[in-house]
Amino acid sequence: MTDPRLLDCGSAAEIEANMVRLLALIDAKQVLIDAKLAAAMVSFGTAVNAVAASGTLTIATNPTAADTMTIGTKVYTFVETPAEDGDIAIGLDAAATQANIKAAINGIGEGQVCTAHPDVTCGDFAANAATITARVKGTAGNGIATTEVLTAEGNIFGAATLEGGVDGTVAAKGTILVDVDKIYVATDANTIADANWKYASLS
Repeated sequence: MTDPRLLDCGSAAEIEANMVRLLALIDAKQVLIDAKLAAAMVSFGTAVNAVAASGTLTIATNPTAADTMTIGTKVYTFVETPAEDGDIAIGLDAAATQANIKAAINGIGEGQVCTAHPDVTCGDFAANAATITARVKGTAGNGIATTEVLTAEGNIFGAATLEGGVDGTVAAKGTILVDVDKIYVATDANTIADANWKYASLS
């Protein structure tokens, strides 16, 4: 609130001094407003949430003993009786083996000897195919190799590496970006591997 004494009438010198003080208060308010606008971190641009790289593994036929597949640097071997990390039990049919593959990659399941893969997870099989997804989002997952030495022709990875990983837009919590269609807000600090951007469409 402006000090009422600044508006008191007086001599020309007093009025001039009061005007100087009033202008100083206005300048101080403007500095505060500018600081608040800067703190809001509003700028023009489009925000992107990180996307994990992924790939498809198809097991249409029950694998043969000694068949292998490699994800990243970890080799999986299909065996009758698993004995060490990386061994996957061949089931009574393809569906049973598919369940064992998922358990081995994720490091879960009764009697599982495999530790969880450090770089990827495996989803459920549907129509003989499962999605292999990088644990860390971003383009780094695009470099995870997927190869196989599987006897049956239909048992195969969809590509030589995982694909589709996207780096997120880096920003501090509270950053606001605006483009022609949307306004984006970083609800938490966002790295290239995070997905903390929310948006609303502009009409």
